[in-house]
Amino acid sequence: MFTSCLYLYIKINENKITARNLKTGQEATRISSPEFSSPRLLVADFTQASQVMKGAVKEISPLLSLRKKVIVHPLEKNEGGFGEIELRIFRELVLGACGSWETFLEEAICTRDNALGEREIYAHWADGRAGDHFVSRK
Repeated sequence: MFTSCLYLYIKINENKITARNLKTGQEATRISSPEFSSPRLLVADFTQASQVMKGAVKEISPLLSLRKKVIVHPLEKNEGGFGEIELRIFRELVLGACGSWETFLEEAICTRDNALGEREIYAHWADGRAGDHFVSRK
């Protein structure tokens, strides 16, 4: 199945990743074993987290999508905000799960403490602006 643009919302919790296809409403949750979180970091084992995210995204994605717009939302271990290295970890996870040389990928990282509703997600993409709770790569 071919789709021109795929909109994904990916939530990262301690040792759990949930990916939702916003067009179809499909959702996939994967719990990691072995764990990818540590007492201090949401993503301490990058390789394990990457495998979990890839599995969740693959389950809800069409076979071919040329464009992907992804909001990744780390929901735990965010006391005091995320540092530059943690933001890079989240971006690299999305790139590994969703990106390739042939794919146009646009991602944003949500830094709000609670999950976003559908209206908030669509408003982010419609406005084309990051807003108060988003970190976008420019």
